Amino acid sequence: LTSFYSIGYMRSLKEHNQTRYFICFAGSLSATIGAAFASNLFTMYIFYEALTLFTYPLIAHEETSDAFRGARIYLIYLLGTSIAFLLPAIIGTYLQAGSLDFVSSGLLSQTMNSEAGTLFLTIMFFMYIIGVAKAAIMPLHSWLPNAMVAPTPVSALL
Repeated sequence: LTSFYSIGYMRSLKEHNQTRYFICFAGSLSATIGAAFASNLFTMYIFYEALTLFTYPLIAHEETSDAFRGARIYLIYLLGTSIAFLLPAIIGTYLQAGSLDFVSSGLLSQTMNSEAGTLFLTIMFFMYIIGVAKAAIMPLHSWLPNAMVAPTPVSALL
């Protein structure tokens, strides 16, 4: 839906750099689809990071100091939390489960049998939650207002 609105929005306002905008917009949508259809955690992580990188130029599209500031905050929050928490959580999952493939029984289902396993799962849970700051989950949502300098369709996409 945002794609259709985006075309009219960009053309009616005669926005600059429409080619760059639509390339990054299509890249963002593609990365979202790639993350949704990923068959394992690592592939999902790669597409998740691609989404961050494709969305950065969309937030900075206006090329004002506010737009660049908002885009920089967006990048710092999302790459920082993703590299510091999500990637180590994925590595920990691999070390514990021996695989990153999504399975119906769950990747870490055998880990829940011990008290140490429960502690491990609790730590991993919080690392995953913090690592997906792109979802703007409280209290990791403070990047979102700064990113609203982006064109309206991008704000809807975020």
